[in-house]
Amino acid sequence: MNQRTFSHLLDTDWVIHYLHDRDPFAGHISSLGLSRVATAAEVYEGAFFSRDAERSISQLHDFMGEGIAVLPMTREIAVEVGRERGRLRQAGMMIGDFDLVIGCTARQYGIPLCTENRRHFERIEGLEIVSLRGGD
Repeated sequence: MNQRTFSHLLDTDWVIHYLHDRDPFAGHISSLGLSRVATAAEVYEGAFFSRDAERSISQLHDFMGEGIAVLPMTREIAVEVGRERGRLRQAGMMIGDFDLVIGCTARQYGIPLCTENRRHFERIEGLEIVSLRGGD
């Protein structure tokens, strides 16, 4: 799917913790090797609508400049999102669209998702989750 090998996909909460230099997240992300981790587009929403959008966007661009990739939506991921969304709807376990895209992206790439939002992401079958605090 992609020539570059990624080790982990970071959910938005982990990116925010990293940008605010919160432990244990900042240290753990650094230990993963920044050029081997990726994130999804959801992180931009928070930056654009933060109290200081200009500063937040600048911080995010600096973070991305460390080699972090934003993984693209592919046809394969779109198929997985559609299949998983239907399964979750039938089971009465819907989650937000961004979370669904993020989780299916990690699953499609075959990499763990780093998140503290286990409650939503555990609903996605076959998704490996890394959580440092146990999540909510």
